[in-house]
Order: sequence, then C-alpha cells, then structure tokens
Amino acid sequence: MNTTLSLANPAEIVTPLLTVFAADSADANAASPQPALLTTNSALQSAAAAVLASGEFKAGANETIVVHAPAGLAAERLLIVGLGKIAKITIDDARKAAGTAVRAAKPRSIRSLAVVLPVAESFPAEATAQALVEGAYIGDFDPDTYQTDRKDRSIVEFTLVAENSPDTDQLHLGIHRGGIIGTSLNFTRALVNEPGNYLTPTVFGARAKA
Repeated sequence: MNTTLSLANPAEIVTPLLTVFAADSADANAASPQPALLTTNSALQSAAAAVLASGEFKAGANETIVVHAPAGLAAERLLIVGLGKIAKITIDDARKAAGTAVRAAKPRSIRSLAVVLPVAESFPAEATAQALVEGAYIGDFDPDTYQTDRKDRSIVEFTLVAENSPDTDQLHLGIHRGGIIGTSLNFTRALVNEPGNYLTPTVFGARAKA
C-alpha cells in the first residue's frame, strides 16, 4: 500500500472514495444522536448535510454511510464513518475507523481512497496520522491466501488529507511509523495463517531473518 499526505482542499481531491469521520455531539440528556463531521471544510459539511439531518446515520462507532456523487466534491463517493460519542472518542477509535473505511472500499473493488484527518482536541496530528495508517493496513489484511477463487482486492493507494495543516513534519512522521507498524502486524498475521506443512521451522526462521 502506498501511503501519501495531501495538504489540498479535500473537496478537490479526485478519488473513488473520500472518507470523513463523524461523531455524536449530543449531550447525555439529548433525546436523539446529533452526528457532526469532524472537519471544518464547508464543502464536506454541505455534501453531508442532508444525510446527517435525515436521522439515518447516527455516528455510532464504525457505523458507515455512503453518499454517491456528493454535490460540490470531486470524489465519486463520500464515505462517512462514525466514531461514537464525541466526549469519549480516542485515538484507538480513529484507528478502528480507518480500518472500517478500508473494509468498506474492498467489496466495492475500490483500490484507492482518501481519508480526511479528523479535527478534534483528542486527535494530535502525529498520533492520529499514525493510527489512521495503522488502521488502514490492518483493515487491508486478507487471510484468504490459499483460496482457489481468491481475488486481489487490496488497497493500492491510501491518501491522508490534512488541508493546509501546519503540522506537516509530524504528519509525515506519523504516516511513516504507522506504515512500519501496520506492515509488521500484517507480516505476523500472515505467518500465523500459514499451514504447518508449508511454514516449517526452517522456513519460519528464514522469513524472520529476512
């Protein structure tokens, strides 16, 4: 997976799938959820306004909804992924949500997606970038290596969009670390999935050494 950083306006990103995160901003006494996008971009807010107001999407943890041909966006689809209650969201929620976005793309044969960096006090730039990339790698893992009818639907391009962010160095560092950790996790998971008659102790040692 090729992971890149874009500082462009997300509304102008040409991609099959643009992902933005949302949280339930309602307080404990509210009668119903109040989903809100975790972005200040006005075009994204406008494109998602109708579906957020419909009550169909409640921004529950890893809940998703897709807006096709979103008005005002260059993206073909807008994927909204919920993180849960805004007062309780953590970096780990962002990691899981990035994996959810990737898993939503794969069945649709989408091999390239862009994810908008969420804006929230609990999401510092470097740690959030790392978590999102880790989650993307984890979500992209495919265990069906030996299925005879296997189809490769792995994600080829993952773009993190942080419009005009002043934290470029931290974001690049987070993306780099996330890639290392995500690749390492998937390497380990692949070893676990190997049949014992193929992954002999000698082969296992050779792979670990490499």
